[in-house]
Amino acid sequence: MPSSDPDKKLSLSVAFDVRSWNADLGGWVCDALRLPGANLDKMFSGGELIHPDSYRVERAIVRWMGKPPAPEKGEFHVILESDLSKMSARLHELEVRRILVPAIASVIVAIITGTATYLATRREPGSPSAAVVAQCRESLNRLTSLSILPGQSLDGLRGAISSHAEACRQTVRNGAD
Repeated sequence: MPSSDPDKKLSLSVAFDVRSWNADLGGWVCDALRLPGANLDKMFSGGELIHPDSYRVERAIVRWMGKPPAPEKGEFHVILESDLSKMSARLHELEVRRILVPAIASVIVAIITGTATYLATRREPGSPSAAVVAQCRESLNRLTSLSILPGQSLDGLRGAISSHAEACRQTVRNGAD
């Protein structure tokens, strides 16, 4: 059960047993250690504290280094060193980015696609050729693929939108000449 102290550190007790043992790695998988700032504080088995020399932590794996056999069940005490308010703010930022980036990209792509389609169907002298519109659409396709990349920042997306929109504008201008 989670508990916290005044230093904004969160401690978790994570049970382990033979189901979390990975024979190939010689240790237990402890997903709580994947959390930002998570560290294994202590390990218990049968109510006894296990000496730290008997195990080694490698990312989310707790490898048994002691004499065989390894304990069949026990408990890991994990401490989260990160400031919880910073983690909460980061999670909020990631959630906003997950929602906003594709939405913004979709709107921009729709506007540019509509403009390109309009320009392609105009029958006036000097309107862009089908090849020019195809180049513009290719630029839009690249922009769409950028919007779904994980970890894409809003600033990075803004730069890509600006770059691809300018490329499309230039393509249309060149086709109109």
